[in-house]
Amino acid sequence: PTKYYQLGLAAIAIISLAIILTNPLLLKNNVEKDSQFADLCTWAQRHTTTEAVFLLEPNQEASLFRVLCHRNVFVTHKDGGQVVFSRDFALEWKRRMALAENIGALTLSDGEELKKKEGIDYIITSKKLPLDKEVYRNEKYNVYQVKT
Repeated sequence: PTKYYQLGLAAIAIISLAIILTNPLLLKNNVEKDSQFADLCTWAQRHTTTEAVFLLEPNQEASLFRVLCHRNVFVTHKDGGQVVFSRDFALEWKRRMALAENIGALTLSDGEELKKKEGIDYIITSKKLPLDKEVYRNEKYNVYQVKT
C-alpha cells in the first residue's frame, strides 16, 4: 500500500505541475491588472539578454518576473522552498535573501561589488537608489544597470 500511495502522490504532483506550467494564465491574471509590471517585462525582453541576472526586492513580483519576463532572478522567496534538502543551499539562499532585503540601502560601490562578486547585471526596485545608470523607470519600478 505504501508504494501505491507514493506513486499516487507523485502522479498528482506531476499533473499539477504540468497544469501550472502549461497554463501561464494562472499567473498572468494577477499581473494583467498591473500595467507597470507588464511594461517592465516588455522592456526587459526587448533590452536585455536572456543571460542577464536581475536582483529584485523580495516580493511576489520577483517570482513572477522570472516566469513571465523570461529572465534570470538572483533570488526569490520561493527559492527557499528547497532549503530543507541541503544545508549549503539553505545558507546560500539566506545570504542572497539578505542582499535582496537590503536593496534599498545599496550605494554605487555596492552595485559594482554585486556585479563582480554575484554576477548581477540589473537591479529592480520600487525606490530610487543612488546608482548612476538608471536604464528604465515607470511609475512603480526603477531599473539600474550594474557597472563594473
